[in-house]
Amino acid sequence: MRYAIQDTGPTCALTATENHNATMLPLPISGDDLRTAIRAMLLDPHMAQSEVGTVQLVRRPDAIAIISKTGSFSINWGHLTRLVA
Repeated sequence: MRYAIQDTGPTCALTATENHNATMLPLPISGDDLRTAIRAMLLDPHMAQSEVGTVQLVRRPDAIAIISKTGSFSINWGHLTRLVA
């Protein structure tokens, strides 16, 4: 699985691609705001959740769930560091 954040100005889209199949989750926050929130959770092991606008990030044992009104993604820890690098 390969994840990416596509910046589209004041909003962004989180995409997951595997074997030529792509899934996209549009988010009502900027890509920079999403990266900042993910980095904060990576740096603070005690942070259980975070909110950026209407997007919620929730720490799970093996992943961070990114939840909005349009849907949700769970991204494993190993993929997160590459996503925000």
